[in-house]
Amino acid sequence: MDTHAQPPEKALLVEDTDIIQKIHRLYLEELGFEVDLAETGYEALRLADQQDYHCILLDIGLPDISGESVLSAIRYRERKTGKRLPIIVNSAAADETIFQRCRERGADATLQKPLMPDDLSRALSAVSAGARANGGQSDGTAGDEQ
Repeated sequence: MDTHAQPPEKALLVEDTDIIQKIHRLYLEELGFEVDLAETGYEALRLADQQDYHCILLDIGLPDISGESVLSAIRYRERKTGKRLPIIVNSAAADETIFQRCRERGADATLQKPLMPDDLSRALSAVSAGARANGGQSDGTAGDEQ
């Protein structure tokens, strides 16, 4: 057994719809992530403060506060730490105006639901490459998908 094996990377899945939770969890697990689930925006903010994640897959339409508000709150907190967490926002109802607003607030990528595994994989690769190229800091432009 390799005692130097790296633990799996962790992803935070923020999604309130049961079936989409299952599908997106499966996609992330197939990509090698250990997945934590938040069903509300406030739960996502709590978990993001308590855990180190490799990325967040964030639904815009949440039952308590909007995904846009979650995104803004995480980016605000990051200003104090200097660390930047890749965040991919997704929605079935969002249009390009909403996605553009999310990119302006610091989303690293945007994906329209229903997500396809290949689109998610490409977005994750792009935001990870962007973060590595910037010394752990994502530049906020990599991986935009429609």
